[in-house]
Amino acid sequence: MKRFVLVLMVVGMAMSMSSCEKDNYNSGRYNGQSGSQTGDNNNHGGGSSVGGFDSNGASNALFSVSPTKKVRFSRGNLQYNTITGIWRFAPNQYDFARIEGDDLRYISSDGWMDLFGFGTSGWNSGANAYLPTSTSDKKQDYYVGGSYTNDLTGTYANADWGVYNSISNGGNRTRIWRTPTADEWNYLISDEGPRAGRWALATIDGKYSGMIILPDEWTTPSGLYILAGGGSWTRNVFTINEWKKLEASGAIFLPQCGWRSSSVRVMGNGKYWSVNHKDDSYIMCLSFSDNIDAFVSSINYRFRGFSVRLIQDK
Repeated sequence: MKRFVLVLMVVGMAMSMSSCEKDNYNSGRYNGQSGSQTGDNNNHGGGSSVGGFDSNGASNALFSVSPTKKVRFSRGNLQYNTITGIWRFAPNQYDFARIEGDDLRYISSDGWMDLFGFGTSGWNSGANAYLPTSTSDKKQDYYVGGSYTNDLTGTYANADWGVYNSISNGGNRTRIWRTPTADEWNYLISDEGPRAGRWALATIDGKYSGMIILPDEWTTPSGLYILAGGGSWTRNVFTINEWKKLEASGAIFLPQCGWRSSSVRVMGNGKYWSVNHKDDSYIMCLSFSDNIDAFVSSINYRFRGFSVRLIQDK
Protein backbone atom coordinates (compact mmCIF):
# COMPACT_ATOMS: atom_id res chain seq x y z
CA MET A 1 0.00 0.00 0.00
CA LYS A 2 1.41 3.41 -0.88
CA ARG A 3 2.31 5.76 1.99
CA PHE A 4 2.73 9.49 1.64
CA VAL A 5 5.35 11.22 3.77
CA LEU A 6 4.54 14.83 4.56
CA VAL A 7 6.96 17.30 6.05
CA LEU A 8 6.96 20.93 7.24
CA MET A 9 10.14 22.39 8.75
CA VAL A 10 10.15 23.17 12.47
CA VAL A 11 12.05 26.23 13.62
CA GLY A 12 15.33 25.20 15.23
CA MET A 13 14.92 21.51 14.42
CA ALA A 14 17.12 19.82 11.84
CA MET A 15 15.93 16.87 9.78
CA SER A 16 17.59 14.92 6.99
CA MET A 17 15.58 14.53 3.80
CA SER A 18 15.87 12.29 0.79
CA SER A 19 16.39 14.07 -2.55
CA CYS A 20 12.76 13.41 -3.41
CA GLU A 21 11.60 14.93 -0.12
CA LYS A 22 13.85 17.96 -0.69
CA ASP A 23 12.39 18.47 -4.14
CA ASN A 24 8.86 18.27 -2.77
CA TYR A 25 9.70 20.58 0.11
CA ASN A 26 11.28 23.19 -2.18
CA SER A 27 8.33 23.00 -4.56
CA GLY A 28 5.95 24.00 -1.76
CA ARG A 29 4.25 20.63 -1.40
CA TYR A 30 5.09 20.47 2.31
CA ASN A 31 4.78 24.10 3.29
CA GLY A 32 1.03 24.53 3.29
CA GLN A 33 0.94 26.39 0.00
CA SER A 34 -0.76 23.70 -2.01
CA GLY A 35 -3.20 20.84 -1.64
CA SER A 36 -3.22 17.73 -3.79
CA GLN A 37 -5.03 14.50 -4.48
CA THR A 38 -2.01 12.46 -3.38
CA GLY A 39 -2.27 12.90 0.35
CA ASP A 40 -0.79 16.28 1.32
CA ASN A 41 -1.85 17.00 4.89
CA ASN A 42 -0.88 20.65 4.98
CA ASN A 43 -3.83 22.33 3.32
CA HIS A 44 -6.49 19.77 2.50
CA GLY A 45 -9.41 20.90 0.42
CA GLY A 46 -8.15 24.46 0.04
CA GLY A 47 -9.84 25.65 3.26
CA SER A 48 -8.50 27.07 6.50
CA SER A 49 -8.16 25.02 9.67
CA VAL A 50 -10.85 25.41 12.32
CA GLY A 51 -9.91 24.25 15.81
CA GLY A 52 -11.31 24.20 19.30
CA PHE A 53 -14.45 22.59 20.70
CA ASP A 54 -18.03 23.76 21.07
CA SER A 55 -20.00 24.00 24.33
CA ASN A 56 -20.86 20.28 24.10
CA GLY A 57 -17.23 19.25 23.77
CA ALA A 58 -17.44 18.48 20.05
CA SER A 59 -14.64 19.52 17.71
CA ASN A 60 -15.35 22.42 15.42
CA ALA A 61 -13.22 20.65 12.82
CA LEU A 62 -14.87 17.96 10.69
CA PHE A 63 -13.52 14.52 9.82
CA SER A 64 -14.77 12.34 6.98
CA VAL A 65 -15.56 8.76 8.00
CA SER A 66 -16.99 7.75 4.62
CA PRO A 67 -17.36 9.40 1.22
CA THR A 68 -20.69 10.88 2.36
CA LYS A 69 -20.42 11.30 6.15
CA LYS A 70 -18.52 13.70 8.40
CA VAL A 71 -18.21 13.68 12.19
CA ARG A 72 -16.85 15.73 15.08
CA PHE A 73 -14.56 14.23 17.71
CA SER A 74 -15.04 14.57 21.46
CA ARG A 75 -12.61 16.82 23.32
CA GLY A 76 -10.95 13.86 25.09
CA ASN A 77 -11.18 10.17 25.89
CA LEU A 78 -14.23 8.95 27.77
CA GLN A 79 -13.77 8.55 31.53
CA TYR A 80 -15.94 7.16 34.33
CA ASN A 81 -15.67 7.92 38.04
CA THR A 82 -16.02 4.78 40.13
CA ILE A 83 -16.85 6.86 43.24
CA THR A 84 -19.45 9.32 41.93
CA GLY A 85 -20.75 7.47 38.85
CA ILE A 86 -20.10 10.55 36.66
CA TRP A 87 -19.03 10.26 33.02
CA ARG A 88 -16.80 12.92 31.46
CA PHE A 89 -14.34 13.61 28.70
CA ALA A 90 -10.72 13.84 29.84
CA PRO A 91 -9.70 17.45 30.66
CA ASN A 92 -7.04 17.41 27.91
CA GLN A 93 -6.78 15.31 24.78
CA TYR A 94 -3.53 13.74 25.98
CA ASP A 95 -4.84 12.89 29.48
CA PHE A 96 -5.67 9.40 30.67
CA ALA A 97 -6.57 7.95 34.08
CA ARG A 98 -3.49 6.82 35.94
CA ILE A 99 -1.42 7.20 39.08
CA GLU A 100 1.84 8.97 38.31
CA GLY A 101 4.73 6.51 38.51
CA ASP A 102 2.48 3.43 38.60
CA ASP A 103 1.70 2.21 35.09
CA LEU A 104 -0.03 -0.95 36.38
CA ARG A 105 -2.94 0.90 38.01
CA TYR A 106 -5.82 1.76 35.68
CA ILE A 107 -7.93 3.75 38.17
CA SER A 108 -6.66 7.13 39.36
CA SER A 109 -6.45 8.04 43.04
CA ASP A 110 -9.66 10.08 42.71
CA GLY A 111 -11.63 7.27 41.08
CA TRP A 112 -11.38 7.95 37.33
CA MET A 113 -10.99 5.08 34.87
CA ASP A 114 -10.94 4.95 31.06
CA LEU A 115 -10.30 1.34 30.01
CA PHE A 116 -13.58 -0.50 29.46
CA GLY A 117 -14.69 -3.97 28.44
CA PHE A 118 -16.80 -4.21 25.27
CA GLY A 119 -20.33 -2.84 25.61
CA THR A 120 -19.98 -1.85 29.27
CA SER A 121 -22.05 1.34 29.10
CA GLY A 122 -24.02 0.46 32.24
CA TRP A 123 -27.13 -0.56 30.30
CA ASN A 124 -28.28 -4.08 31.10
CA SER A 125 -28.49 -5.62 27.66
CA GLY A 126 -28.65 -9.15 29.02
CA ALA A 127 -24.88 -9.51 29.16
CA ASN A 128 -23.40 -10.65 32.46
CA ALA A 129 -20.73 -7.93 32.31
CA TYR A 130 -22.33 -4.62 31.37
CA LEU A 131 -21.13 -2.20 34.05
CA PRO A 132 -18.19 0.11 33.24
CA THR A 133 -16.30 -1.40 36.20
CA SER A 134 -16.67 -5.00 34.94
CA THR A 135 -13.37 -6.90 34.89
CA SER A 136 -14.48 -10.48 34.14
CA ASP A 137 -12.00 -12.30 31.90
CA LYS A 138 -14.67 -14.52 30.34
CA LYS A 139 -15.56 -13.52 26.80
CA GLN A 140 -19.13 -14.80 27.04
CA ASP A 141 -19.84 -12.38 29.90
CA TYR A 142 -19.57 -9.55 27.37
CA TYR A 143 -22.00 -10.94 24.79
CA VAL A 144 -24.33 -7.97 24.31
CA GLY A 145 -27.92 -9.16 24.54
CA GLY A 146 -26.59 -12.62 25.35
CA SER A 147 -25.25 -13.27 21.83
CA TYR A 148 -21.80 -12.68 20.36
CA THR A 149 -23.37 -11.65 17.03
CA ASN A 150 -24.76 -8.38 18.43
CA ASP A 151 -22.96 -5.12 17.78
CA LEU A 152 -23.44 -1.90 19.76
CA THR A 153 -26.01 -0.69 17.23
CA GLY A 154 -29.72 -0.96 16.47
CA THR A 155 -31.59 -2.81 19.21
CA TYR A 156 -28.42 -2.81 21.31
CA ALA A 157 -27.30 0.78 20.70
CA ASN A 158 -27.65 1.56 24.41
CA ALA A 159 -24.63 -0.66 25.04
CA ASP A 160 -22.64 2.09 23.29
CA TRP A 161 -21.19 4.31 26.03
CA GLY A 162 -21.96 7.53 24.16
CA VAL A 163 -25.55 6.67 23.30
CA TYR A 164 -26.67 5.57 26.76
CA ASN A 165 -24.86 8.00 29.04
CA SER A 166 -24.96 11.71 29.77
CA ILE A 167 -21.40 13.04 29.53
CA SER A 168 -21.03 15.79 32.14
CA ASN A 169 -18.79 18.02 30.00
CA GLY A 170 -20.16 16.71 26.72
CA GLY A 171 -23.64 18.22 26.59
CA ASN A 172 -24.89 16.24 29.62
CA ARG A 173 -27.59 14.54 27.54
CA THR A 174 -27.98 11.01 26.25
CA ARG A 175 -27.89 9.96 22.59
CA ILE A 176 -25.73 12.80 21.24
CA TRP A 177 -22.50 10.77 21.03
CA ARG A 178 -21.51 7.38 19.68
CA THR A 179 -18.52 5.08 19.22
CA PRO A 180 -17.04 4.81 15.67
CA THR A 181 -17.66 1.75 13.54
CA ALA A 182 -14.74 -0.36 12.30
CA ASP A 183 -15.29 0.96 8.78
CA GLU A 184 -15.15 4.53 10.05
CA TRP A 185 -11.85 3.98 11.85
CA ASN A 186 -10.52 2.38 8.69
CA TYR A 187 -11.58 5.31 6.55
CA LEU A 188 -10.05 7.85 8.95
CA ILE A 189 -6.57 6.28 8.80
CA SER A 190 -6.61 5.05 5.21
CA ASP A 191 -3.31 5.34 3.32
CA GLU A 192 -5.21 5.85 0.07
CA GLY A 193 -7.92 8.22 -1.10
CA PRO A 194 -8.95 11.57 0.34
CA ARG A 195 -7.81 10.78 3.92
CA ALA A 196 -4.30 9.61 2.98
CA GLY A 197 -1.54 11.15 5.07
CA ARG A 198 -3.81 12.55 7.77
CA TRP A 199 -2.56 10.65 10.81
CA ALA A 200 0.78 10.43 12.59
CA LEU A 201 2.36 9.00 15.73
CA ALA A 202 3.65 11.64 18.12
CA THR A 203 4.83 12.45 21.64
CA ILE A 204 3.66 15.53 23.54
CA ASP A 205 5.65 17.10 26.38
CA GLY A 206 8.08 14.19 26.38
CA LYS A 207 5.62 11.83 28.10
CA TYR A 208 2.31 11.57 26.25
CA SER A 209 2.60 9.27 23.24
CA GLY A 210 -0.22 8.59 20.82
CA MET A 211 -1.76 9.31 17.45
CA ILE A 212 -2.60 12.64 15.83
CA ILE A 213 -5.57 12.67 13.43
CA LEU A 214 -5.95 15.67 11.14
CA PRO A 215 -9.30 17.08 9.98
CA ASP A 216 -10.46 17.31 6.39
CA GLU A 217 -9.52 20.99 6.21
CA TRP A 218 -6.03 21.47 7.54
CA THR A 219 -3.31 24.12 7.50
CA THR A 220 -0.20 23.37 9.56
CA PRO A 221 0.61 26.21 11.98
CA SER A 222 3.58 28.32 10.97
CA GLY A 223 6.90 26.98 12.24
CA LEU A 224 5.67 23.41 12.80
CA TYR A 225 5.67 20.21 10.79
CA ILE A 226 3.97 16.84 10.98
CA LEU A 227 5.63 13.75 9.54
CA ALA A 228 2.70 11.52 8.61
CA GLY A 229 2.45 7.83 9.43
CA GLY A 230 3.84 5.44 12.02
CA GLY A 231 7.22 4.02 12.93
CA SER A 232 8.00 5.57 16.29
CA TRP A 233 6.43 7.56 19.12
CA THR A 234 9.22 10.08 18.50
CA ARG A 235 8.36 10.44 14.82
CA ASN A 236 6.88 13.79 15.88
CA VAL A 237 7.82 15.48 19.14
CA PHE A 238 5.95 18.55 20.40
CA THR A 239 6.01 20.72 23.47
CA ILE A 240 2.72 21.52 25.19
CA ASN A 241 2.68 24.96 23.57
CA GLU A 242 3.32 23.47 20.13
CA TRP A 243 0.51 20.96 20.69
CA LYS A 244 -1.83 23.79 21.66
CA LYS A 245 -1.16 25.39 18.27
CA LEU A 246 -1.96 22.13 16.49
CA GLU A 247 -5.10 21.64 18.56
CA ALA A 248 -6.20 25.19 17.83
CA SER A 249 -5.94 24.32 14.14
CA GLY A 250 -8.18 21.25 14.54
CA ALA A 251 -5.83 18.34 15.29
CA ILE A 252 -7.14 15.44 17.39
CA PHE A 253 -4.90 13.38 19.68
CA LEU A 254 -5.59 9.79 20.76
CA PRO A 255 -3.31 9.02 23.71
CA GLN A 256 -1.62 5.68 24.06
CA CYS A 257 -3.31 4.54 27.28
CA GLY A 258 -2.37 0.88 27.08
CA TRP A 259 -5.03 -1.75 27.73
CA ARG A 260 -6.42 -3.54 30.76
CA SER A 261 -5.99 -7.24 31.47
CA SER A 262 -8.30 -8.14 34.37
CA SER A 263 -7.26 -5.49 36.92
CA VAL A 264 -3.85 -4.56 35.53
CA ARG A 265 -2.91 -1.94 32.92
CA VAL A 266 -0.48 -3.03 30.19
CA MET A 267 1.26 -0.06 28.56
CA GLY A 268 2.74 0.15 25.07
CA ASN A 269 -0.30 0.26 22.78
CA GLY A 270 -3.20 2.46 21.94
CA LYS A 271 -6.40 0.43 21.50
CA TYR A 272 -9.78 2.03 20.82
CA TRP A 273 -13.09 0.18 20.55
CA SER A 274 -15.36 0.17 17.55
CA VAL A 275 -19.00 -0.96 17.81
CA ASN A 276 -18.46 -4.06 15.64
CA HIS A 277 -17.70 -7.69 16.48
CA LYS A 278 -15.63 -10.09 14.42
CA ASP A 279 -16.66 -13.42 15.92
CA ASP A 280 -17.44 -14.99 19.30
CA SER A 281 -14.12 -13.88 20.77
CA TYR A 282 -12.91 -10.86 18.87
CA ILE A 283 -14.01 -7.25 18.44
CA MET A 284 -12.79 -4.84 15.80
CA CYS A 285 -10.72 -1.99 17.20
CA LEU A 286 -8.21 0.68 16.24
CA SER A 287 -4.67 -0.28 17.29
CA PHE A 288 -1.39 1.63 17.13
CA SER A 289 1.98 1.33 18.82
CA ASP A 290 5.66 2.15 18.53
CA ASN A 291 7.43 0.76 15.45
CA ILE A 292 4.24 -0.25 13.60
CA ASP A 293 1.50 1.44 11.62
CA ALA A 294 -2.00 2.10 12.85
CA PHE A 295 -4.56 -0.48 11.75
CA VAL A 296 -8.04 -1.75 12.52
CA SER A 297 -7.67 -5.28 13.85
CA SER A 298 -9.86 -8.17 14.94
CA ILE A 299 -7.41 -9.82 17.31
CA ASN A 300 -8.63 -8.20 20.48
CA TYR A 301 -10.67 -10.02 23.11
CA ARG A 302 -13.91 -8.36 24.17
CA PHE A 303 -13.13 -8.78 27.86
CA ARG A 304 -10.01 -6.62 27.69
CA GLY A 305 -10.23 -2.99 28.71
CA PHE A 306 -9.69 -0.53 25.85
CA SER A 307 -10.06 3.21 25.38
CA VAL A 308 -13.21 4.88 24.05
CA ARG A 309 -13.18 8.03 21.92
CA LEU A 310 -16.63 9.23 20.96
CA ILE A 311 -17.78 11.05 17.85
CA GLN A 312 -20.80 13.13 16.95
CA ASP A 313 -22.50 13.10 13.57
CA LYS A 314 -22.44 16.39 11.71
